[in-house]
Amino acid sequence: MRNIFVLLIGLAALVAAAGSALAQNEKAPAPPVQSAPAPPAAATSGSTAILAAETTAPTPSPGAKRRPGEGDRDRDDRHGTGRTRVPPIFRDATDEEIADIMAFTGQYLPWLRTDLEKMRQGDPDRFRQTCRRLRFEVAQLRALKERDAAAFQKAIEERQLRTRSQDLAAKIRAATDPKEKEGLTNELRQVLARMFDAEMVTREAHLRGLEERLESLRKELKDRATHRQEIIDRRLDETLKGSPDPPPTSPPPEAQPKK
Repeated sequence: MRNIFVLLIGLAALVAAAGSALAQNEKAPAPPVQSAPAPPAAATSGSTAILAAETTAPTPSPGAKRRPGEGDRDRDDRHGTGRTRVPPIFRDATDEEIADIMAFTGQYLPWLRTDLEKMRQGDPDRFRQTCRRLRFEVAQLRALKERDAAAFQKAIEERQLRTRSQDLAAKIRAATDPKEKEGLTNELRQVLARMFDAEMVTREAHLRGLEERLESLRKELKDRATHRQEIIDRRLDETLKGSPDPPPTSPPPEAQPKK
């Protein structure tokens, strides 16, 4: 499983880098190809397991609708060198994003919503930091739900089972009766087996998403090569006219889906 996880992280990094490079250029009109989102964030242990989810931002699909506050990722460079990309992990969660996270967890992860409410009351700073991490996992889960509803249900089940496994582990450590400890241990083994199966389903779904995204980027690169001269001519015309480059967060014209 560790090797699979490392492979997923490596592929995600490759996809994000390739997508970022292509998004900086322009291209002649050509049929766009829909892309798939990046792989999901990994959960950690504890009754608030997914509070410390991975902070890798998902790669958006071409023309995908932005979540609240996403437009704040870029800022003008005051030294006149263009626009500087601000990594989302360093940006605090906005009130809109927090409301979005609370709504999503309330609907699909109610036990997590309860923990978040307690954290908001007892430790507001930690609450906002947690939401900053959670926004990526929520975005990834939403993308998975739209692409593969069955895998999404397994992802939710996996998080439920992870929380249950940590609760059982705590009871086993506190138990003094050998028979009680044995019974709890057997239950924990079954929970871990179910959690493993659910995890495999979701990871396979996200691996398919990565493969689709890579194929989309390959087709886009091939199409750009086909229209090389048209792209160069248009760039020449725009450069002579002093047309500004599009902001980094705006998808290039060729990435917009046809209607």
